[in-house]
Amino acid sequence: ITEDMKNLAYELLKKCAGLPLAIIVLGGLLAVNEWKTIHEKINLHFSDKSDVSKVLALSYDDLPWHLKPCFLYLSSFPEDAEIPATKVLYMWIAEGFVLLNAYDKEREISVEEVAKQFLTELVNRGMVQVRFNLSGKIKSYHLHDLMRDLCVSKALQESFLSILNIQQDNETENCSASMAIKVKSNCKIRRLSLYRNVIPSLKASRRTLVHLRTLMSFGGVEWELKHFQSMFKDYKFLRVLKLENLLDMTENLPKSVGDLVHLRFLSLADSRFNGLPQSMGNLVCMEFLDLLVKSYVKVTMPNVLWKMKRLRYLRLPYKFDIKERFHGGWKKLRLETLKNLRTLRNFSMKECDVNDVGKFTNLQKLTVRDNFGPIELDIFWQLAEFNLKHLRSFSFYFGNFLCSWTECELSKMSIYPHSCKLFISGEIERLPEHKSLPQQLRKLVLHNSRLKEDPMPILEELKNLVSLVLMDAFLGKEMVCSAGGFPQLKHLLFGGLYDLEEWRAAEGAVPHLSQLGISSCPKLRVAPSHVSTYDGRDEIFEEEKKCLILP
Repeated sequence: ITEDMKNLAYELLKKCAGLPLAIIVLGGLLAVNEWKTIHEKINLHFSDKSDVSKVLALSYDDLPWHLKPCFLYLSSFPEDAEIPATKVLYMWIAEGFVLLNAYDKEREISVEEVAKQFLTELVNRGMVQVRFNLSGKIKSYHLHDLMRDLCVSKALQESFLSILNIQQDNETENCSASMAIKVKSNCKIRRLSLYRNVIPSLKASRRTLVHLRTLMSFGGVEWELKHFQSMFKDYKFLRVLKLENLLDMTENLPKSVGDLVHLRFLSLADSRFNGLPQSMGNLVCMEFLDLLVKSYVKVTMPNVLWKMKRLRYLRLPYKFDIKERFHGGWKKLRLETLKNLRTLRNFSMKECDVNDVGKFTNLQKLTVRDNFGPIELDIFWQLAEFNLKHLRSFSFYFGNFLCSWTECELSKMSIYPHSCKLFISGEIERLPEHKSLPQQLRKLVLHNSRLKEDPMPILEELKNLVSLVLMDAFLGKEMVCSAGGFPQLKHLLFGGLYDLEEWRAAEGAVPHLSQLGISSCPKLRVAPSHVSTYDGRDEIFEEEKKCLILP
């Protein structure tokens, strides 16, 4: 670095007023521009006084055209919200923000990969912050408060988005964390986020919402069936519809949802809809469909998903019945035509045909779930025969807290030859030898196993295991790892091991493990000296949510 560059850096840092966010954003600007150019822009537009808001505004102005709508779209989410990584990418795709050029098509780069590149660039510029999961992959995104203020301000200024929020005295306003602007009655609103109980205002704003493309509903919004019927009738150009966490809605989704023929993204996650209409077969443009309502709700589903041939992401409910239009029809959910699927979650052999999986030639992520007995472990044999060359993530969820497993039953899993993750709930009589478990196992979660023998001598022989979670899985006082054990293990969580007092590791064991997450292990006093411990309650809670599906 030259002396001139040092001087420039000093001058630029003064504009940041010591705010870490501004320094990070400035670093992102300098990474993609000449330092002198940024210095000239700041001096041209800003006064000598430091002005953090203008430094942040410059980061937006410097964005290439294709990233600006992607950034503005993040203003749809509430303050301090954790924005799910996968969902926001598919929202961008549904809106048409992510397009493939000739180079992408020639190299067979998917639209999801391009969307990830867009988000990575926003992260590298310091405009979006990320949170990671146990395996080190990006789990969610969020905006710093100051960056969100900028995002909302620009979105409202450019008529990109409207936010309806009841402030006080039932006054409806466009708002952000630090500003409030009246809704313009003559404005054609294309994207709308609803906070709190704003439904009455929708009816009054019907004329300005006919061109609506995105509608997101967040906490506190009280829906009734008549609201949906009106909405589906009036907003026929919707592409993105997010109706999550609607706990008061225990009706069927109205059949008029089938009129939203342009819909590409629909999420009913964590709501309580107990039935879906036959008319959903009209939604042939659908690309992202999340039907994971509350885990205790059993959904009545029409057998029409096979008509959505453009589907790229599908998450099924944990429990559902198939409603046939005609007697003697298909007894299982038809999925065989969905050859564009990249992600399929909560696939069940009881409600679906496993042979359909072999037809999903573009599948990259598959989650198989069988929580309600009898458990059909023959699926390992069938899946091993399929040639899914694009598959990168394969997860199995088996059992519940009422299940019990024999050594022989668990041995059936050894046939699966590819990389996978395994979640097992229920009491385990005895673990099989490590050779009788999948040899490419990357993650193992044992929940409510209540093992009497130390599981470490067997599990440490799994050479590819990266993540291990033990929740109420062992009743003993001591666990011991031998030299060379767990050669790849990086993540280890103990939860609910109430009698465990010592976990010892010989020299050379767990060489890549630096931290142990602990929750509800009150007697644990001894751990390897090179491994520090931390409070793993949040991570244990997240893992437990995945396993706790009531029969």
